[in-house]
Amino acid sequence: MSKMRTIITSMIILIFSSSLFSQGRVFEAGKIITKQGDTLNVLIGLEPTYVSYVTYKSDMNSKIKKIKIKEIRTLSTPYITYENIHIKKREELYRVLVTGPNTLLQRVIIDQGSSSNQAGGRMTYYSAPTIIDRKSTRLN
Repeated sequence: MSKMRTIITSMIILIFSSSLFSQGRVFEAGKIITKQGDTLNVLIGLEPTYVSYVTYKSDMNSKIKKIKIKEIRTLSTPYITYENIHIKKREELYRVLVTGPNTLLQRVIIDQGSSSNQAGGRMTYYSAPTIIDRKSTRLN
């Protein structure tokens, strides 16, 4: 009887905690530098890739705000730095992989409509990453 009670209690905790975590976005302390030179020390909404805007908050209790990618020069968290790169008449945020004489930048794009249900949840598919070398790639 106590084994059954432990299993039921564990299932209730698992269901409750998964619904808590699935309802909110993850925000991380970071910095956005705009093209006008303003620095925003905010909580940045973490995403696998940024398409047209970035979400952020002033603090955990404030409302979510959006800033367009075309207004951003750089975006950084303690783990990742992104730069706004202008390629083929578009502005996109590229992740900085390596800096130095050759700076490598990476962009990952979510394949629109490509996802499927898998054991353990829903799987989203991504395109192969685009990696560019700022020194040898014509960016404009």
